[in-house]
Parts: sequence; structure tokens; C-alpha cells
Amino acid sequence: FDANMRFLLKSREEMEEEDREALRSINETPAQKAAKRRKLNEEAQEVEDL
Repeated sequence: FDANMRFLLKSREEMEEEDREALRSINETPAQKAAKRRKLNEEAQEVEDL
């Protein structure tokens, strides 16, 4: 029972975090989105270079 409750609480926390992330994404300006994309692209390039 305790394991099930922990699982359900964790799932709920994960869903809430996903909701917060979605709201942050919606509220970002186009410039912020572009900067985020550039950062992710740079990180991906670094990984490819390894």
C-alpha cells in the first residue's frame, strides 16, 4: 500500500511539474524561446563533438 501511495504521489508531482513547465513555455517571449533553442543546440553540438 505504501509503495502504491508513493508511486501515486510521485506521479502527481511529476504531472504538476509538467504543468508548470508548460505554463513557463507559454509565457516565454519569442526571444527567450530562441535563446533556449540556441542553448539546446549548442549543448547538442558539444555532445556530437565528443
